[in-house]
Amino acid sequence: MIKLVLFTFLFTFFACSRPTKETYYNHKTMETISKLSTIEPPPPVISFTPVFILTENDSIAVTTFQMLKHIYSSSYTGKYKLFTEFLFDALNQKTKLQVNDKSVRLYYEQVFKIDTTISTFYKNESINGLIRHFVAPDKNGYILKNNGLSLNEINSISFYFFIHHFIRQDDDYNASIHFIKLSSVLDGVVKDATDNATNTNISAMQVNCSGYVRHYSKNN
Repeated sequence: MIKLVLFTFLFTFFACSRPTKETYYNHKTMETISKLSTIEPPPPVISFTPVFILTENDSIAVTTFQMLKHIYSSSYTGKYKLFTEFLFDALNQKTKLQVNDKSVRLYYEQVFKIDTTISTFYKNESINGLIRHFVAPDKNGYILKNNGLSLNEINSISFYFFIHHFIRQDDDYNASIHFIKLSSVLDGVVKDATDNATNTNISAMQVNCSGYVRHYSKNN
């Protein structure tokens, strides 16, 4: 009896402690991205960060957070009440985006199939294996090793880093590719946006102007 109770406890503990396999991003991150997308003009992390989304034919579409907002507005408002809900399903690969609809396809930079070699490598060694073999540490995260990878291999590696919360940043000047934690970038942008909004409000009060200032805040 004691052994049965102990087994049940351990099974429940590990089942609850292990993250859900299909869920990569939480709702809090989606809310932050959604709020930042309301800033005009949007911060670079919203406008330019490559975002990797599963499509109907099991390919991966490369888009941005800002483009996802356009996709949501044009094609998914009937299915999702809020942009955050759409983001949650899209980034967690719980919904497959359309590829044949031209109004949606317009917002994809490219579409590709996961490279089978990279896919097998990831299944066998997970993200830690990709880190050991394909990147090197740098001051902000990782830099992709220059080892003659094809574009499809680079995109496939980028996809797996993305579902593990690393965004890709291309340095055209130095011809290098970096992977940085999305959370650290978002935290920095939120701080800057909040500071800018505070400074704007102070300036407005100093000149005794009234009006509406659109900015990121917890109340958005």
